Amino acid sequence: MMETVIGLVWYDQPVERVMNHLKEAGFPENKVSVLTNKPEVRKCLGGRYIVAKDTGIGAALGIATFGPFGVMAGINGLTLFGYGPAFVVGTIGAGILIGAAFGAFMAYFIGLAAMENITQLYTKGVQLGGSLMVIQTNDEHASEAKTILQQENVLEVKFLHANH
Repeated sequence: MMETVIGLVWYDQPVERVMNHLKEAGFPENKVSVLTNKPEVRKCLGGRYIVAKDTGIGAALGIATFGPFGVMAGINGLTLFGYGPAFVVGTIGAGILIGAAFGAFMAYFIGLAAMENITQLYTKGVQLGGSLMVIQTNDEHASEAKTILQQENVLEVKFLHANH
């Protein structure tokens, strides 16, 4: 699967040095792009997201938050109204399911807002004279690309995922 690694090369950093470092590490030149104007940056970042991990974390937090409500509802139904064990299991399951869905949903939208902030950051950086470096690589080499960019003091290095 393909991964995209991006980072902002500030105007006082030589783009050629970063490109040479990537080339020496075996990254093909046709998989490395340098974007220098706002429309290119917006086009590149459109339809991307950085929320893959965040949705899982949000789901877990939602379960932790809403799961106990399901447990309490199930126990109350059992003790107060005499409902059977199926009701208890159902309400616990519903609490967990609702929590997971709500948490993942909230994390997704928080992630979208974060992506818009990142897009604005990169766009502003390019507007002020920086360049956005974009590397398309497979999953196995994405961490290496990120490390190289960080070694070259490239700013705001991130993994992006296509929004399909």
